[in-house]
Amino acid sequence: MADFNSTENQDWNITLDLGIIAEDLAKDPAFIAAISKEVRNQMTKDVRWMGNLFAKWASTNPPAKPTRNRSQ
Repeated sequence: MADFNSTENQDWNITLDLGIIAEDLAKDPAFIAAISKEVRNQMTKDVRWMGNLFAKWASTNPPAKPTRNRSQ
């Protein structure tokens, strides 16, 4: 066991399993909410200089409704 009161320099080797960390973060609703907010904020900043948020689809109109009524 290491002596934490020692004044000598010590090297520590720590192995992190990023898969486990990612799985745990994906299960945390607060983390997902924070990431979603940051992505939204970045996309909003990008739209200021790009002109619209989702390229050509952002400025198009929805398809027209059918003019013919079908009997059921």
